[in-house]
Amino acid sequence: INAEYMGFGGEPGKFRADYFSPDNVEATREREQALDKALQDIKDYVSEKTGRVAVLDGQTVSVNWRAHIHDYLREVLDTDRIIYMELISDDDLAQENVRRKALTSPEYEGLSYEEALSDYQKRIEVFKAVYEPVGSCQLNRSFIKIINGVEHHLYGIRGFLASRIVHWILNLSTRRCQYPIYFSRHGQSEYNLEDRIGGNPGLTKQGMQDAKMLTEFIIELGIPKNDLQIWTSKLKRTCQTAQFLEIEGYPIKRWQALNEIHAGICENLTYSEVREKYPFIHEMRKIDKYTFRYPDGESYQDLVSRLDHVITALERETMPVLVVAHQAVLRALFAYFDDDAAEDSVNWDVPHGHLWRYVPEGHGRPRLERASLYQKPPQWTPTTRQSNPDQRHV
Repeated sequence: INAEYMGFGGEPGKFRADYFSPDNVEATREREQALDKALQDIKDYVSEKTGRVAVLDGQTVSVNWRAHIHDYLREVLDTDRIIYMELISDDDLAQENVRRKALTSPEYEGLSYEEALSDYQKRIEVFKAVYEPVGSCQLNRSFIKIINGVEHHLYGIRGFLASRIVHWILNLSTRRCQYPIYFSRHGQSEYNLEDRIGGNPGLTKQGMQDAKMLTEFIIELGIPKNDLQIWTSKLKRTCQTAQFLEIEGYPIKRWQALNEIHAGICENLTYSEVREKYPFIHEMRKIDKYTFRYPDGESYQDLVSRLDHVITALERETMPVLVVAHQAVLRALFAYFDDDAAEDSVNWDVPHGHLWRYVPEGHGRPRLERASLYQKPPQWTPTTRQSNPDQRHV
């Protein structure tokens, strides 16, 4: 699903509790203008056919605000494609979220924790005074209501896309990605040297060295063995890459879903053999690498769907995870965790001999960082996709 997140935005320090009071006429006008700008962004996003899902995040706690959103978007969306989502938490869970907001939100830059906590509590009281629950009026609107992350009320949910959204929400955890997720490509394989596609080759001598360096790196992170899960595919090259970690006593879980993209009739061929035997495949992949499906095989789009339940499991994990996988698989996972479009996943650079780390950042933007396994001490640097139209591999 191609999705876009739309927020109200604003500079740090501006949004104190009194800014959200309905008695603050100037601030209310600013908030209405900001909302209309975000709604126009959504209309453009949907009208231009660049996306399927847009998420509008804001404190639309009253019926009037929701009605305004509904009327604005009805020009481009049917009623049942506008879905309201309400999150309800008991006091303990709500206070935990408030504390995290006070500690991490850029809105409270320059304030002490106590000052930020006090202001946010006042903001909640302002919202309580005007709050009207979703579904509390006669308006026939689709909604999803989530209570403490475990109880779900659905109304008016229809169609394939809405059902997919509900499936994703039902599998979310209230403690989303509280721990780092580590990623590593398998060590150099025999097919990497021979420029071959797919198959089930073993590691080269260099690949074995990559595996040993990965083990050293993980041990030096200092995570206790019982506090780190290691996930691999069921193919030989990832299993061999994780074998030294398994010898050290780290628990291993093998996923069929983490297998490399299947190249169908091109499995085990070199890239030059593919160009010679199937020139149309070479040309079609250059036109649209994301949706092109190998005959008798998979496309990147198929791979993204296959990884659905892996991503759900990662979202719900209660301890750090190291994923040892393949180039195409890691590209898809990086695109997801870096909020990149799935179609752009084909452009991520995923070299051997590196470790990636996804770091949750509370209410800030999460970080995806990369470090070489061969650099001591390790240097973590931010990483993003690199567009490279000449990339041939997988």
